[in-house]
Amino acid sequence: MKIFQRKNDSYRSRKAVRLGFLYVVLTVFFVSGACIGFLYFVIFSGFFRVQSIQINGLKTIPETLFLNRTESNLISKDMFHSLLTPGNVLFWKLNPGSLNFQNIIPAIDTVSTHVNLESKSVTLTATERVLYGISCTTNNECLAFDKSSVLFSKAPIPEGTLFVKVQDLNNRTPFVGATLLPQSDWTSRLIEALDAIRKDNIPISTVIIKDYTLLEWEAVSPLGFSFYFSFDFIPDNLDVILQNLASRVNFKNLSYIDFRVPDRLFYK
Repeated sequence: MKIFQRKNDSYRSRKAVRLGFLYVVLTVFFVSGACIGFLYFVIFSGFFRVQSIQINGLKTIPETLFLNRTESNLISKDMFHSLLTPGNVLFWKLNPGSLNFQNIIPAIDTVSTHVNLESKSVTLTATERVLYGISCTTNNECLAFDKSSVLFSKAPIPEGTLFVKVQDLNNRTPFVGATLLPQSDWTSRLIEALDAIRKDNIPISTVIIKDYTLLEWEAVSPLGFSFYFSFDFIPDNLDVILQNLASRVNFKNLSYIDFRVPDRLFYK
């Protein structure tokens, strides 16, 4: 009886293992089948097919170019988009604004997306960059840039003071999609200073970027004088300083106003 009992227990143990294994296999099979069926439904069924795509905000960029480049870059962005197609409304649920349009279409600043799953419609709203100034090389090859300093399109040589001209004297070849200066803090200080000068209604015709090793730049006014600044800092409350200075001297009688030394102001 004892020997028979041991054989019976061993048989039951092996049977339990086989049943457990079969249960796991069947569970994996049904779960995998459900997942495959769900993916097939999402990707290939017409339930999620886009009925309409509307594009707003474009002024200078063709809609076809914008849409094609947005779609191709989303497809290459991650596995989610590579599995779907632009004709699937779920393709657009991940906001294309997460793309870096500076490298795709430099003239685009931001993109927002609205997806209506009920009507299967997609609305893309783009904001184009606004011209702040024009940067020119010593060969008079000019590119437009916005307030965030992105060079976004070719431009003619500027005349007058409506848009400031930045003349870079360094041996640097700018290109569309690059930034105005090699360091972002230099650009932010330059823009900050120009905004303060414009706030006081002082016209600036040209900004001259000298040798980068000097860490300084010059803003030339058609009134007959220049501002000198350092790339290391911009004086606090620059617009207030200029207002106070204007109340004491006539800028037209000056040759320069120098802000290159911290906490010091020189003029002549």
